[in-house]
Amino acid sequence: MSIDDKCQWSLTLVITTLRVMPQSIDNVYKEVGKRIVAARQKKGFSQEQLASACDIDRSHIGFIEQSRRRPTVSTLVKITNALDISLEQLFKGL
Repeated sequence: MSIDDKCQWSLTLVITTLRVMPQSIDNVYKEVGKRIVAARQKKGFSQEQLASACDIDRSHIGFIEQSRRRPTVSTLVKITNALDISLEQLFKGL
């Protein structure tokens, strides 16, 4: 199983476990964005530093943090790896 397959399976499991309804998915992305900001600031990273560590454009990081974009699982994996947190920590309690 490739890393993308594992990531997709993990996200599917998280969403299934959370029993996210379509009308509340926007709230999940808003909270994920807030958690990314908090973890980034805790690590002392600017958006530029996080973007560089993830090989993602800085504006994309900003849009994710503002919940204006819905990141792919592989993007979330890059972000969580750069921030030294797990996907579980990012989604726990949502």
